[in-house]
Amino acid sequence: FTTAMCSSSYNIIISSISNSIKKNENMDIEGARRANDLLAKLETNFKEGDDTLRPDTIIYNQVIDYWAKTQPVKGHYLYAREVLDRQISMYEEFKVRKCRPDILGYTSVIAACASTPFKSDTERQNAFDLAHLTFMECSKSKYMSPNDVTYGIMLKAVGRLLPKKEDKNRYAKTLFEICCSEGYLG
Repeated sequence: FTTAMCSSSYNIIISSISNSIKKNENMDIEGARRANDLLAKLETNFKEGDDTLRPDTIIYNQVIDYWAKTQPVKGHYLYAREVLDRQISMYEEFKVRKCRPDILGYTSVIAACASTPFKSDTERQNAFDLAHLTFMECSKSKYMSPNDVTYGIMLKAVGRLLPKKEDKNRYAKTLFEICCSEGYLG
């Protein structure tokens, strides 16, 4: 007796990794890698023609979130963004409508950047640049826009990652004004 895996099976397995990781204060790095490997297997099998293994936004958001929460991994924010890029590709190139990126995935990448334990000014700047790029992409999207949480996380990235006070103040002021004009404050 054998059972075939479908995308729902992958979703359940990836979700179960989440539950075990959340119980561990050190955020099991191997859990993020396992979830990423499972997603890659799902993607490969779908691209090879198995339509029952169609990934969806929920699965991508779970894996992005795993990477976002594994701060001990050097460049964890890059892994989170790489998963988002794969999701964008699946949606745009492979026309998988269930994979359309949403604000949760974008916000999780920005959060990963904001939580980077920076060891150098270069790493700090790289994390900020990626947060800014990700924020701008979701701002320009035709199917989503930043929400109050996204603005808050981006403000956190500004505060933690921009080294010069005048840059922090200028960027934060602009971001705050946009947030107000969008109706999230004031």
